[in-house]
Amino acid sequence: MSYPKIKPCPLCGSSEDMDVYTYDNGCRHVECTTTCGYLGPASSSILWAIRHHNSQRDKTAARHAAALATSPSPSARKDRA
Repeated sequence: MSYPKIKPCPLCGSSEDMDVYTYDNGCRHVECTTTCGYLGPASSSILWAIRHHNSQRDKTAARHAAALATSPSPSARKDRA
């Protein structure tokens, strides 16, 4: 079985340093091995750990895009100041 591609780290943007780690209690997390220390949501399987991380990453990107779309343009911000 092949797993879905892990999306980049939401903190540092690295995609090469993302991997799934299993802890002694059986929980699996997508983690970033850089100094940012990102730890994704806990799951019972590798597949679900990747799915939860990717889903969370998509929601964060959608929220960010919506915030940019509704924020005033830089020229409008200058008018307010």
